[in-house]
Amino acid sequence: MPKSGSTAIQRAAQAARDDLLEHGVLYPGKGVNHIKAASWLTRTPLRHLPDPGPFPRWWNTVKEEIDAAGDKRVLLSHEAICWTGISGARRTVEGVGRPTHGLLVLRNLGQLAPSVWQQNIKSGRTHTYHQFLRKVFDSAEPAAMLSPGLHQDDGYDLPGRWAEVLGQENLTVVVLEKSHPDRLLDTLEEMLGVPAGLLTNVPVKGAGANRGLSTVEAALIVQLNRRLFKEWKTSRSDHRRLVFNGAVSRLVQARVPGPDEAKIGTPRWALEAAAEIGEQLAESVRASGARVIGDLAELSRIGTSVEEEPSVLPETIPSDIALEALSGLFASATGWDASHTTQRRQEPQDAAPAPPATVDTDRLLQDVPAKDLAAGLAQRVKRRLDPR
Repeated sequence: MPKSGSTAIQRAAQAARDDLLEHGVLYPGKGVNHIKAASWLTRTPLRHLPDPGPFPRWWNTVKEEIDAAGDKRVLLSHEAICWTGISGARRTVEGVGRPTHGLLVLRNLGQLAPSVWQQNIKSGRTHTYHQFLRKVFDSAEPAAMLSPGLHQDDGYDLPGRWAEVLGQENLTVVVLEKSHPDRLLDTLEEMLGVPAGLLTNVPVKGAGANRGLSTVEAALIVQLNRRLFKEWKTSRSDHRRLVFNGAVSRLVQARVPGPDEAKIGTPRWALEAAAEIGEQLAESVRASGARVIGDLAELSRIGTSVEEEPSVLPETIPSDIALEALSGLFASATGWDASHTTQRRQEPQDAAPAPPATVDTDRLLQDVPAKDLAAGLAQRVKRRLDPR
């Protein structure tokens, strides 16, 4: 299920790709995950791409690796596989063309909600957290609003759908719990038959760790999105390139929120609504007959509530937020990844004079009001899109 450890699996598998192969496990491709292959199997267009597809070639290159793998075990991972309906699930299993076991990862929906909202605003959405929660829990199908895989458009719930396609004996459900942080990768190592620690001990830093945003980081991104989309009508592809892959990615990679920065919390009414859905999800897991690792009661647990809206931008923000967001935006605009370690393409650049040595740039950033910083970031995106 999206926002339930998939990034941890994918980053660990990418980093340990050679070690996995030495132990008889193929993680196909060279990228972090199998987004394009999953897109073709599930017939899910990738809306962030100029040409969203899906195309058969996206799957065919992965399929060639699988077919050439012989008796090696194969690990495929992307969230779109979870989103699909019964026909897409069947097409996925048939496409793999070998005995298949599914690993379904679930988490408490009250904890999932802020993660989903953060992913939404990283991708350009402009609603506040409380607006998002109202939209979710006032809808006819709140579970599917939180996670597309929880839909029942095909007459199946999520565990039942995959138990039907794979057989209940070939489906394992892992329940995430903060008290057992290594459970997911420990279970995956066991299923793949690789030595303990091969995935768990992979150092994952920066964006790979996929940390949550602080309230002030989230509020800045919301204000930036509003400027870009509501005032300047920025395209989704440009936002993804410059903000999602630039400013936001750099924030998450390079910055550790300060001890006084609040985490995003959920009001009590929403936690109670999420707990009701969690109990229904737990019951569907029991009915599926799948193997369960963890405590299904975790899915309906009500955690600590926070009533304040986290989307309000304060008058001033920490200077390192400004520094990292601007650095990421510049890196992406000039053809580099957000860490400025890999150049994606060469572009002509005009030389710019260095600032005077007497200028205290950190102090200048710290003195910039938060609203002016959001406007400044947006202005730089606009200049990049229209250099005239």
